[in-house]
Amino acid sequence: GVLPIAAAIAQCPHLSELDLSDTAMLRGETMTGDGSPHRLHPQLDRLEVRCLSVLSDSLRKTKVTSLAVGGVGMGARELHLLAPAWSAVAYGDAPLRLSHLRLGHNKLGDDGAAELARSLARVGSLTVLDLQANRIGCAGAAALAALLETSPRLHVLSLRANRVSSTGAAALAQGCLLAERISWLDLGLNPVGVGGDA
Repeated sequence: GVLPIAAAIAQCPHLSELDLSDTAMLRGETMTGDGSPHRLHPQLDRLEVRCLSVLSDSLRKTKVTSLAVGGVGMGARELHLLAPAWSAVAYGDAPLRLSHLRLGHNKLGDDGAAELARSLARVGSLTVLDLQANRIGCAGAAALAALLETSPRLHVLSLRANRVSSTGAAALAQGCLLAERISWLDLGLNPVGVGGDA
């Protein structure tokens, strides 16, 4: 489970890259030997909340600059619990100095994208943000467009395979105009229509 991993991470102060993608840590599932998930008891929500809080605390004890937590079923609620790892300054440990954050193939939606944009607003070290396949629409794209303006080192933003239409794409384009270093914006496989919303 996540608790032993979180405890181990806290003992690795020099850890710089961590990939927890495609694990069953947030799904209320357990993986069998053949990789197929099996649902666990629905009352695991409390354990999930505790696990994410412990993981966030443990991450702040490391020097992780590259974090991947993709394909774990993370929504806005779970992101809110994990985000203090890179955004909190009120704790005894300094927040992470992330350069790469990969949260693709989750369930963030517009609320999660807005929460993420708020939590990353003061992370000046971020260079790559991967949010592909997260059910993000125009409101989430607008929140991320504002992040582009406040993230001086961000040069890659992937929103591939989301729900961003022309309105959201226009907000992102405006954000790119004001961003200092954005060099790659991936909007592939979104319903961006020609001349209007799709």
